[in-house]
Amino acid sequence: MEDINKVLEMLDEIRREQALIRKELGEMSEKIDKIYERVPVYPEVRGAISAEEAKRLKIPKTCTQTLEALVKLGGEASAYQIANLTGRARSTESGCLNQLWEMGYLEKFQDGRIVKFRLIRSPEGEEL
Repeated sequence: MEDINKVLEMLDEIRREQALIRKELGEMSEKIDKIYERVPVYPEVRGAISAEEAKRLKIPKTCTQTLEALVKLGGEASAYQIANLTGRARSTESGCLNQLWEMGYLEKFQDGRIVKFRLIRSPEGEEL
């Protein structure tokens, strides 16, 4: 019986810690959203896709700027080209491009040694 009580106490402690972790994750998510709102969107990129449209399509906030830049570049570009347009790190753009590729919005292909991405569906969902 004593062992069962110890296990129950441990479960209660785990639940309390889990609740704290969830709370902290929520707070971190809010902070990330606030930081993202302050990140400048370069004028050449702004407006290619609306925030509402990106949300409807379930495109992560961090990838919206990447998608906008790809649209502005004619629907085909490398992570390096997109980073030059957005002012963000190439690795950030590469991560976003790969997410968009996994979501089915982009085609990934090699152009020599360079990996490029091409829109295969418009943000409105139409085949290109």
